[in-house]
Amino acid sequence: MRVSSRVGRVGAGVSVRELPNHGRVVRTLARWLFGEWGDLSRRPFHAYVRKVRESLRGDPLPFTVVAFAGRRPVGCASCWEQDMHIRLGLSPWLAAVYVDPAYRRRGIGSRLCREVEARARMLEYEKLHLFTPDREEFYQRMGWKTVERVVYRGQNVAIMEKKTAPAIQ
Repeated sequence: MRVSSRVGRVGAGVSVRELPNHGRVVRTLARWLFGEWGDLSRRPFHAYVRKVRESLRGDPLPFTVVAFAGRRPVGCASCWEQDMHIRLGLSPWLAAVYVDPAYRRRGIGSRLCREVEARARMLEYEKLHLFTPDREEFYQRMGWKTVERVVYRGQNVAIMEKKTAPAIQ
């Protein structure tokens, strides 16, 4: 089931929509994610390209939404079946939330997260999970609850969850 592509506005001239099937955008997102989390994930760059491309399959998971300022991508967020190999029983995961530093503190990250939450709700997932080494307060402000703290790949991280209401039939 493919979730329909909605367009939401964030700030002046920024829209949020599904990841387009465009090689330049895919590589931009992969560069961001590798630059931000390559050390933690211990994956090579090509694994990030593959993961972003998987979001184009048309299956329910994974999916990615992208914030655009005009035609330029400025942020992204994904929903993945798995994001933490030490917690395989938890699924799905809000993952890869990233906003270009020049566009931060404008509500784009929050909007991307809400879009992923809305799509997960439409897919009838009861809750989402995430882990973060350093943005726990950001997610708490959006209603996420910390359920566990663990050391993951050498970093202290918070595992968080958020219940999603079932889709209205």
